[in-house]
Amino acid sequence: QALRGLELHDVAVPILQDLVDKTGLAGHLAILDGHEAVYIEKIDRPGFIKMNTWIGRRMDVHCTAAGKALIAYLPQQVVEEIIRDRGLPKRTPKTITSLNHLLRELAKVRANGYALDDSENNPDVMCIGAPIFNMEGRVVAAVSLTGTESQARSHKFESHVKLIKYAAKQISHQLGDVGAGHHSGQSEQFPERGPG
Repeated sequence: QALRGLELHDVAVPILQDLVDKTGLAGHLAILDGHEAVYIEKIDRPGFIKMNTWIGRRMDVHCTAAGKALIAYLPQQVVEEIIRDRGLPKRTPKTITSLNHLLRELAKVRANGYALDDSENNPDVMCIGAPIFNMEGRVVAAVSLTGTESQARSHKFESHVKLIKYAAKQISHQLGDVGAGHHSGQSEQFPERGPG
């Protein structure tokens, strides 16, 4: 597990740095730990407005782009268990507070290949996140970009989305995910639970 974590970090950091350089937004790498998302890497752009994020920060999954990307491919029963445990605390007027709304949002993540936090965790802060898959095709981490709403909503938004999806695909591929890029556009249904 530790070795895999090291491999993820070593593979992801140069790609994340490149993403930050190209977009001018803050970059994060996150994993699911228990029922929370945790930042395991953060790269700031020099001169960029500092975001209130740090390595080791734990976050709810329902209102963050990284969190949504991390749970979007889990079986529905697991998502429901996470929400039973953590609830859907309202962080801003835009926070998703209904399980059905969250499930619809996660279906969008699977269809589009990226997740959005549209000022749902912090007012005027927008994040874009994309899932990272391992060789078994399971989501092991997420990469995300964070900026003020005006920065993220700029005319470059579509470009940011393409870049983060490509970065996540590159990391996934280096981790051995042969299906990198085939995960987005999956069926709207949650994947069926395998044995166990």
